[in-house]
Amino acid sequence: MSKMILYIVSNLGASEITNQLYNILRNINRREFRPKIITLLKEPEDSVYEDFERLKIDIYSLGLSRTKLWLKGKRILAVTCEELQPDIIHTIGYDSDILAVKYLSKFKHCSTICNFPYEGYTTALGKIIGKIRDKRYVKYLFKMNCPIVSSYSLRRKLKESYDVNAYNIPNGVDEIYFSPVDKLEIARRREKLGLDTTKRIFISIASMSKIEDPLTIINAFQRANISNFATLVLLGYEPLLKKCKKYNSEGIVIKGKVDNLREFLKCANIFISSSKSEKLSVSVLQALNCGLPVILSDTKCHREILSKDNTVGNKFSVGSINELKEYFRYYTRCSLEYKSKKARIVGETFYGSKIICSIYERMYTQIISQGII
Repeated sequence: MSKMILYIVSNLGASEITNQLYNILRNINRREFRPKIITLLKEPEDSVYEDFERLKIDIYSLGLSRTKLWLKGKRILAVTCEELQPDIIHTIGYDSDILAVKYLSKFKHCSTICNFPYEGYTTALGKIIGKIRDKRYVKYLFKMNCPIVSSYSLRRKLKESYDVNAYNIPNGVDEIYFSPVDKLEIARRREKLGLDTTKRIFISIASMSKIEDPLTIINAFQRANISNFATLVLLGYEPLLKKCKKYNSEGIVIKGKVDNLREFLKCANIFISSSKSEKLSVSVLQALNCGLPVILSDTKCHREILSKDNTVGNKFSVGSINELKEYFRYYTRCSLEYKSKKARIVGETFYGSKIICSIYERMYTQIISQGII
């Protein structure tokens, strides 16, 4: 008989978390597993709830406010899980992780750790609130049976900082939705987006925060003095968006957060990340699947990518404007055809959603049959 996996998330709003869940459920073997979802909070305006319904998956929506979640949601959640009797629970996100540890301990449980403590929530929520939430989260991190992280570097960091043993499963990318297009299609998409059809386009997609360090990219591009031959496109959101937008010019396009991210990726030539984080951004993986060579800051998680095949890109010292400046100049004039082909191979082979889903399936089977892995 197939095993029931119960996924618990805050909601199905458009986000990286939701995309990862969708990729798993779109590919999971329905003969072996019966996936179901519990959402804790009310759905936001950008909810993709209907996308999951089209996968014919049972969704149990508690529809609570955040206040009611912690007042009575724990009881409702416990009762719902007791009725469903899942073989394993998979939580993704702050709220569901803590609730599962506190109130669902009788069930086998794994949890995706989305950010390193004192990094993700502190950045997103501000220092004071973020630190309070992170301190609370760390308390429950020790009690998780099977935490999952997206990179070996984050796994090592959790072990070194908190003596927590985590299971490593990279983020997955829809290898069909994110795929290369030919030169004619690139030109057509650029015209539609109002981008120059003759220049090399460097693209960076990340939250515009200190830890993602977009100002290093902007300053390096300016010093490279290549705006006659190349365009820099930055996509992202607060808190440094206003500061970055001051650099908008003919050669630098700063759009902030967009809904058509894939369109920009498919018409770009090179992807850049200046992140200081050990979290492996899904944007890098999406870029690889679109066939974009990468220029990455020298963090451990970025080294993991380049270790798959170092011909897909280059790395520069974190925060080094001079090193990145030279790579801007090099990638403006070099041939990209070979690097692009290699980038696609690495993206599809190591980070394609089908491959990643199969890793999850093996992990679920192991936890169900043996308990802690």
